[in-house]
Amino acid sequence: KTWDPDAMNFVSVGAFTDLIDRGKDLASRAQSGQPLSDDDKWRIFDAGVGLLLATPSFGPHVAVAYTPLERLEVGLRYAGAYRLGGRYQLLDHVTGPMDLTVGLGVSRFSYQFPLSDQLPVLKLDDFSRWQVDVPLLVGTSRDFFRVWAGPKLLATAFQTQLTLTIPNETATVARFDGTAWFVGGQAGVAVGYRGGHRGVAHSG
Repeated sequence: KTWDPDAMNFVSVGAFTDLIDRGKDLASRAQSGQPLSDDDKWRIFDAGVGLLLATPSFGPHVAVAYTPLERLEVGLRYAGAYRLGGRYQLLDHVTGPMDLTVGLGVSRFSYQFPLSDQLPVLKLDDFSRWQVDVPLLVGTSRDFFRVWAGPKLLATAFQTQLTLTIPNETATVARFDGTAWFVGGQAGVAVGYRGGHRGVAHSG
């Protein structure tokens, strides 16, 4: 069976929650020995892939950046995945009405995720994801503060292998691959003397 990522609604939080809850309910039924149909098994697989793609997470953030040319910055970042990217400043608030930058980044995720904590009968054997992001930031700065905000477009391609283990049944292995598009946003504020800003940023 081919998995269709378009069949999963990541825009509606309610739809995502229903998907995960349905998967958990079916996993509990399987653990108790109740028989599952082929469609039920695929619903568990879908819930697992949904968790992999859309679950909020926390992780370290380490980055280094360099400016080889005026207005151009390139950088390498680790935040649960490695990201190589750059950004170019189209406008600045000194000569124009505001600061405006556009960026391009490429990231690769490869990790193990404890799916069995949420779906006890499902095990993640392998997961990798490539992601391309294009952020656009508008902001301004002065000697004692800096603010910025803007949208971010993300395109991702992933592949994973999942194993479904149900009591008294042969384990079922399924490989998934697909692509997805996300539209998010980011915003931040930094306070402090220029060159030593301390701030808080938010992205989604």
